[in-house]
Amino acid sequence: MSVTAKQVPVKQPGETLNLEMDFTELLNSGETISLPSVTTSPTGLTVTNVAIDSTAKRVGMTVSGGTDGTTYRFEVTVNTNLSQVLEGDGILKVRDR
Repeated sequence: MSVTAKQVPVKQPGETLNLEMDFTELLNSGETISLPSVTTSPTGLTVTNVAIDSTAKRVGMTVSGGTDGTTYRFEVTVNTNLSQVLEGDGILKVRDR
């Protein structure tokens, strides 16, 4: 699932989701990303398999865990080949529906 502005994905505590953070609109022509890292707040959400897609413009990740009723913030930080450091922020709600 690729998340865009104003979308807030919702998962159940036992689900595992694949999410993407798209940096395309922030990049100049020919610019690519590298060195992705992801932080979450509060703790309790597990983020694994953080990787850049083949176009070097999006970061994919696998998200699991979390506590029912909690809204998590995640921040994806990348470097670019033009010496920029970019941050993308997202929200994920964990709800047992």
